[in-house]
Amino acid sequence: MANLTNRRKSDAEANQKRRLYKTLRVRTHGSVVWLEQHVRMISWNGEEAFYATVLDITDRKRQEQQIALNANYDSVTGLPNRYLFLDRLKQAIGRAQSKHEKCTLLFLDVDRFKSINETLGHEAGDQLLANIAWRVQQILGPSESAARLGGDQIGVLLNTVKDSWDAEQKHLVFWKPFPLPDPVTLKPIT
Repeated sequence: MANLTNRRKSDAEANQKRRLYKTLRVRTHGSVVWLEQHVRMISWNGEEAFYATVLDITDRKRQEQQIALNANYDSVTGLPNRYLFLDRLKQAIGRAQSKHEKCTLLFLDVDRFKSINETLGHEAGDQLLANIAWRVQQILGPSESAARLGGDQIGVLLNTVKDSWDAEQKHLVFWKPFPLPDPVTLKPIT
């Protein structure tokens, strides 16, 4: 039992002396590399010494970034997803209440979207949604936000409205026809 206690005490002391560092570096040819360095004090020939290991964690960091992107953004439109949007909405409501301002929430959906998917295919539907998302982002100001809530539904959060007339004018902008930014090739399903 005494051996186990001494070992735990020794491990605890070692952990206190162990350090972990993560750093971002640029290689000589310009590429970026993430490094993780583990450093701890050890006894070497009766004297204290540093023992360090360095790991390239660039792939792990890329995967973490991709996971965060997938968790918060829609892959078809590039817009924030429902969860990120709800977080932004809570923040906007809190900010509006504390500053006695207004914010507006709009819901947009595509009329007859189901028939577009059924007759022209899901690829065409995805392309249409991506173009609509592009259009919405062109209309919104820097403090405003949009998100794909699911299917053909897009939520729009307007943080800078002065009154209901201002919100209505912004809403009317979404009703105007718009040119698509990319050539759209919609082909009926055969």
